Amino acid sequence: MENKGYPELLDSLVALDHIIKNSILEGHMEEGIKVICFLVTAEGPKKNLPEGFPVNLPKEVLVGNEIRIQQIIEEKGLDFSKMVRGKGSVAAVLYPQIL
Repeated sequence: MENKGYPELLDSLVALDHIIKNSILEGHMEEGIKVICFLVTAEGPKKNLPEGFPVNLPKEVLVGNEIRIQQIIEEKGLDFSKMVRGKGSVAAVLYPQIL
């Protein structure tokens, strides 16, 4: 996982979220700007994914490093549900390989 750059990418997304918030506060950007970064993962093919995939992705479907990446996304406050609730402008969403 480390050599694929996921942690660094997620750190960059946190920085982007701060930049967007500050730009909105300073009047350089309009409110309502949202950025979604889809992280393509390949820890094994997936079948029978739920409606709403990839935003609706149950944790039971995740395997291997996907589980750790999802944990980091949540720890850094980049989960999609937080953005939908208006608590952020940037989200990261896993997009696992599909069979």
